[in-house]
Amino acid sequence: MISEGYAEGVNAFAVDLLSLIASDREYPGTNLLISPFSASRCLALVSEGASDQAKAQILDVLGGPEAVSGAASALGELLTADGSVVFNSADAVFFRNSLRLAEGFADGAKTRFGAWVEGLGFGNQTEAAGVMNEWIETNTGGYIKDYIVPDSITSDTLAFIANAVFFKADWASPFDCTQTKRQPFLLSDGTLVDADMMRSEYRHLVREGEGYRNALIFYGTNKADYFYMDLYLPDEGVSIADFIKRDLDAALRETVARRDSFASDDGRAEDGFATGSYAYGILEMPKLSYEADTVLTEYLKTLGMTRVFNAEGNPLSRMFADQGAFLSGVRHRAGLIADEAGTVAYAVTVAQVDGTAGPGDETLTLDRPYVFCIRAGQTGMVLFAGAVMNPSRDD
Repeated sequence: MISEGYAEGVNAFAVDLLSLIASDREYPGTNLLISPFSASRCLALVSEGASDQAKAQILDVLGGPEAVSGAASALGELLTADGSVVFNSADAVFFRNSLRLAEGFADGAKTRFGAWVEGLGFGNQTEAAGVMNEWIETNTGGYIKDYIVPDSITSDTLAFIANAVFFKADWASPFDCTQTKRQPFLLSDGTLVDADMMRSEYRHLVREGEGYRNALIFYGTNKADYFYMDLYLPDEGVSIADFIKRDLDAALRETVARRDSFASDDGRAEDGFATGSYAYGILEMPKLSYEADTVLTEYLKTLGMTRVFNAEGNPLSRMFADQGAFLSGVRHRAGLIADEAGTVAYAVTVAQVDGTAGPGDETLTLDRPYVFCIRAGQTGMVLFAGAVMNPSRDD
């Protein structure tokens, strides 16, 4: 079961990360995408090998101890929630086989996270990277290939901690392919680009929020109200960065509160949910296909996760007792394909461990930048979160 505390931690982490990325001047006009669920699981696993102070910082950023204690039950619910939806999440620890991995850490990785633990000969960079990349490719549905570069394995590299997520689902009510047309999309700088705009006249749930408009699109057939895409179109003149920083957290909570008032077997809401701020409406949104690479290291430090990146103080002493282990970097790649039939989303998070001593019928048209999340369950836990700045780009 996904506990409320676990979901709130992941969701707050999603908003924090997305806000920092959206405000970063290195990402002007770039489509954003992360899986906070993947990053949280990877870092929660790292925390199992951290000293007390480093672990406290990690868990504080992730929303508290439930990032570890709630991980297993949350994954169990996601894996079995809807048989018509493909969802997979896997964790792994790849370590230098000439070293001894702390027994407590290895046991915890296996029992609490179900992680694959394997020692590799890092001296052969190409072979070691090949093993890890095969694992990543397998657990991202074949979409992420050759992610770990052999040259990134140095004489100081002790381990790689990884999480991979793969999601594939059909819409509960697919878009009509014959309705897809080239239409203009207004970029944040005022430029117009053409995008393949899909149209669904199914009665989707849309509502007016404080400074935004919101729509829900459900996935699957067995339990069509469990997985859903949650869309947010900020009011004109409100930037994506400002909306994420100022409004997204409250908007995510509001959506969950509204979901509590309805139940549906086929993705259609009960009448009670359509009253008040929600109404039925037509939805227009662009087809999407893009990937986003993000180095999370500096963002995590900004959020307060500093000790685990400090080479002094042996912050990962419960992973490697005598090697002065610390995190040298955390990298993330996520991809999304959304078309008339449904959605494919995938992500990988890799934390590298180095050592210092060893080796209604109104229409909601998403025709300008908007924010979206793929969410799960009654807690509305965020699996993927992104912002579409330019649907004609694939980055």
